[in-house]
Amino acid sequence: MVILILVCSGSVWAGANLLSNPDAETGDTSGWSYLVNGGNGWATDGWTAIEGTHSFTSSYAWDRMGQEIDLVSEGYGAAYLDSAPPIAIHDFVIGRMINYADSYYVTVELRDASHGLITSYDTGTLSSSTEWEEVSYLFSGYGSGVRYVYFEQGGKDTEYWAGNYGSSLDAASVRIADSEGITVVNGSTSYVTEGEEPDNENVYALVLDNEPSANVVIDITPGSGRFNVSPTQITFTPSNWYTPQFVQTIPNDDSHLQGDVSYPIHHEVSSTDPDYDGFAVTDPWIIVYGDEEAHYVTNPPAGVGFFRADNLSQSVVDTGQAGEVDVLVSTSGSYAASFWGNFSQDIDASGISAGIDTVNGKAFVHGMSGIGGILNYSLLVPVVSGSGNLIVCPGAESLPEVDEGCSGEVEIRVGETKEGMTVSEISYGGETYYLIENISGTGGMEIPTNGSVVTLGPGNVTEINSSKWNPGITAGSVGTEGGNITSANLDGNSSTEKWGGFYGNVSGSLRLSEENTSSFMYYWAWGPSNGGAICVSTNPSLYTQFISGAGGADIDSAWGFPSTATDSGANTFNNSNCSLAFGSYSIYGAAYADTGNPGGFVTCAYKTTTNPEKNGLLFCSNITNGQIYDGSLGNYEIIAPTNDSQMSYETYYFYLSLS
Repeated sequence: MVILILVCSGSVWAGANLLSNPDAETGDTSGWSYLVNGGNGWATDGWTAIEGTHSFTSSYAWDRMGQEIDLVSEGYGAAYLDSAPPIAIHDFVIGRMINYADSYYVTVELRDASHGLITSYDTGTLSSSTEWEEVSYLFSGYGSGVRYVYFEQGGKDTEYWAGNYGSSLDAASVRIADSEGITVVNGSTSYVTEGEEPDNENVYALVLDNEPSANVVIDITPGSGRFNVSPTQITFTPSNWYTPQFVQTIPNDDSHLQGDVSYPIHHEVSSTDPDYDGFAVTDPWIIVYGDEEAHYVTNPPAGVGFFRADNLSQSVVDTGQAGEVDVLVSTSGSYAASFWGNFSQDIDASGISAGIDTVNGKAFVHGMSGIGGILNYSLLVPVVSGSGNLIVCPGAESLPEVDEGCSGEVEIRVGETKEGMTVSEISYGGETYYLIENISGTGGMEIPTNGSVVTLGPGNVTEINSSKWNPGITAGSVGTEGGNITSANLDGNSSTEKWGGFYGNVSGSLRLSEENTSSFMYYWAWGPSNGGAICVSTNPSLYTQFISGAGGADIDSAWGFPSTATDSGANTFNNSNCSLAFGSYSIYGAAYADTGNPGGFVTCAYKTTTNPEKNGLLFCSNITNGQIYDGSLGNYEIIAPTNDSQMSYETYYFYLSLS
């Protein structure tokens, strides 16, 4: 029996880049929040890059995006942050043909625990060139209190060309010089035979990353009775914190036939220094090789890997296993499935196929059923928008077959149980997945709710009539005389002052034409049966815009309605997960109001910002030939909020997206 020492880091390494998706290598803008998504919006097409293969390229109107880094959540202690450690920021920019002198800027703010400004750096608006240029700045001596770093970048094409010909930004970074932490230092890899005396090579070491204010005690416990550690406790002091202390692993000599299994070495940290007390050390692992016959996953398909779920560095194709093991199925650098395997035998994977799409949130695994040694399996679907909504495609044998409308489609949400399946979230290798257990099928995908960039065309409006409800009855009366007590029941209705409605017909066409001209190169006839969406908003300039689902609370906040009012936004838009198609994009997750006749038209709420004011909200309905509230035929029906007072008018602008 031998032991192989595997080690890893348990701290925030000095100089780690704290920005999420700093260089567009995900192929999208995940990790960033749109501030302005002008023109055609940000692109990540990878036309050029200073690092990797992608960069963020702006369009003909200002594109701005930012993200705020929570330094405490990143593992930095309050005391260390209050010492004002140096914080370095970098960004790289280049122009795009033909005039490379495009506009860009970079703004960085250090913020306190209340998100208040401590200090900032702002390049102002600059011009890019034909070569990559670096933006860099070092924050130092800024005093105590920093808890957040806000990073914002933006760009614009000065030629005003349609598409993405503005400045490109890449390889942004925010780095802190050091932090409190405990690092597991890699010792030399060695082999020790069971029963032999250990030598000084099969060891690992621990060292603190910064001086503590009090002693730091680390208790060390083996994760199995198959080995021991020595010592079982080490102590760092303010005078020896920078000196590595070594831990030796000692295999136990026994007569049991045991398989090749990896185990963690656990560390528990205690100190009166709050920055170190309870610090979570990432436990190193050891592999104990037994003297019984080991079993493996055999015949793996090309491009598909198999790894222990509790030790992602250990391939069960290359490393023998014994007993029951949780195995992850890897493809394209991510995980598509997991299975519980019984390694009393080899597991033949030749019939398994798998795929994953981390951009569109899809995964499939096929051929698991009936394989000897696989007790059960689950699907792992990458989390993209975080909507928590999924569909399962029972018969999918490839990624293209995993799509909305697939044969036998089953819709399911996180925390829900349907047809025996349950969905939860789980993380592997720093990535978050939906875990679909007891899956009835082979493929699954996330239904996004994070919105999309849509193009809305202005609609010409011809007002036919407008009126307000009048009860048309006279006030009832009761005669009484002194000393009488009268019981009287009332029945009546009142008109809302918070909502207005629109309905009518829609006509139009699809055209291929230049801007501001009545001439066109091609014309497509369109009718309501072709479908589309109609939206109203108090914003007069919504054209190409990023929108996502809004809720009743957004409406109440923007219009100042009490949420407890009978006709509040929350009590009106009280249905969830509306979906409308805007061209080729379907946007999910909107709250909606079911107006008029049951099963008729609905009004879906959308927003252009996270916390919208009035002009950041849209109220949209599908276009079709349908029955409106009074039983007559129409093409749309919409309800929208108004000023909550009599004789006060709200102006709404109409927009169309014709399918």
